[in-house]
Amino acid sequence: MKKITGMILIATMLINLVACQTSGSSYFYYYTNTSCVELIKKETKLKTDSNEEIIKALINCMGTKSSDKKECVIKPDYVTDPTVSISNDYCLLDFDSSYYQMDSYTEVLYRAAMVKEITQLKDIEYVEFNVDGEDLVKNNKEVGVMTASDFVDDANNGDDSVEWTNVTLYFATKSGDKLIRYNRTLSHSSNVSAEKLVIETLIKGPTQAGFYRTLPSDVRVLSVSVIDGICYLNLSSEFVDEMVNVTSEIPIYSITNSLCSLEGIDAVRILVNGDSSISFRESISLDTEFEFNESLINE
Repeated sequence: MKKITGMILIATMLINLVACQTSGSSYFYYYTNTSCVELIKKETKLKTDSNEEIIKALINCMGTKSSDKKECVIKPDYVTDPTVSISNDYCLLDFDSSYYQMDSYTEVLYRAAMVKEITQLKDIEYVEFNVDGEDLVKNNKEVGVMTASDFVDDANNGDDSVEWTNVTLYFATKSGDKLIRYNRTLSHSSNVSAEKLVIETLIKGPTQAGFYRTLPSDVRVLSVSVIDGICYLNLSSEFVDEMVNVTSEIPIYSITNSLCSLEGIDAVRILVNGDSSISFRESISLDTEFEFNESLINE
C-alpha cells in the first residue's frame, strides 16, 4: 500500500512539473469571463518538448480554477477530458458522449479555445474532434478537420469580445465549374462584421477535403458595407490580376452566394480599388448587381 501511495505521489509531482510552470517555453491557454462572452488568454511555461505532454498540460491548466474571480473554466465539470492522439501535423481529440451535454455556445467557445491552443504547437496544423470514436456532429453535419483559420481574429487579450457567427460559404468543386456549400461556425472579434468575416474566410480558403479555393490568397478586403440590401465590396487589384483555376463565374458567385446567405443582403456590387467599370477576366462586367445564383451550386 505504501508503495502504491508513493507511486501516486511521484506521478502527481511529475504532472505538476509539466503543467502551469513559471519557467520553460511559453504557451497560452484560455479561460472565459463570468458571462461567457469572451475568451481570456493566459500564459504558462512548460518544461517539455513533447507535443502530447504539452496538450495534456494545457488541458490541465484550462481545467484549473483561476484565482481571478473574473476568469472561469470554459468546459463544464461533467464533460470528461479527451484522449489525445498526434500524427505528424494532425491532432485528434476523442471525447466521450458527455461532450454533447454542453450547450451550443459553450461547445463552440471550448472548441475554438482548444483549436487555438493546439495549433500554436510546433508542426501541428490540423485538429479534429471525435465523440466515442465518431466524427463530431453539430447541426446535423460533421465538423471535420479544423485549423486556426476557422476561428478568425484571435483574442489577443482579455478585453477582446468574441462573437460567433454561423455562415454558409461557397467554395469550388474539384472541376472548378460549380460551387459547393460549406457550413461553418466561426469565432471573430466583435468589431469584425459578418460580411468581412465571410470574405476573409473565402480568401483563406477551405480547410476540408473536397472543397477548393475560389479567390486568390493575396487579395485584400479594402472595405465592405451594406446599404438598402446591397453589399458593396471593395477588393484589391489581386482579385483581377491573379488567377485561380476555376471558370470565370465561380469567383463572382462564390462571393455573391456567400454574402447573400447573410441576413439582409439581396445583392452584391464588387469594386476593385474603388472602380466597378471594369470586366472580370474580360468577360464579366462588374458594373452590375450580382444576385444569388442557384444554377451554379453542385447538389
